[in-house]
Amino acid sequence: MNEATLKYIDEGKKSARTKPLHLIGPAGFKNFYEGITKLYHESVINHSYPLIIDEVSLADLKFPNEHHSFWHLKSIDVLHEEHSVAYRLELPSGKSVVYSGDTNYCKNIVKIASEADLLILECSFPGNIYLPGHLNSVLAGRVAKEARVKKLVLTHLYPVCDDYDLLREVKSAWPEGDITIAEDLMQIKI
Repeated sequence: MNEATLKYIDEGKKSARTKPLHLIGPAGFKNFYEGITKLYHESVINHSYPLIIDEVSLADLKFPNEHHSFWHLKSIDVLHEEHSVAYRLELPSGKSVVYSGDTNYCKNIVKIASEADLLILECSFPGNIYLPGHLNSVLAGRVAKEARVKKLVLTHLYPVCDDYDLLREVKSAWPEGDITIAEDLMQIKI
């Protein structure tokens, strides 16, 4: 973990949060979370609030929000490992956010990201490195361009990315793109 993550965790221990945190994931997510907890121990994962973990099918889902309108959550399989998915959250305002963890370039990531207001996408490597199951900067730009997204945020950057100008590389595939590199605790208005 980096210094910013540890700072966030330390500040989280001082949090007065009482509202439950809902984590939603595919089948196997509870076991995955328990494994992370064992790996980092309870001293790292603070539960000063109720934590509710739900496993859901990969079908389209609807959830009520505080104003009794609905936000819509979709998921789709992507190319990484079995049960790897990308999610699309559609808000009552019509805005949409798409998030994918590890994935290779595939039609499904382009499909679910189609015309999204915000696409949060892994970019493990610079454009000159390709590893199956992961995107590099050029492939991330290709996904954003083909999906016609409004904004792309790159995340899950491996250390090798520090030595490259990823924004320039993404723009080689998506010259007109609005691209940002994610930072810890970043907030983005859509």
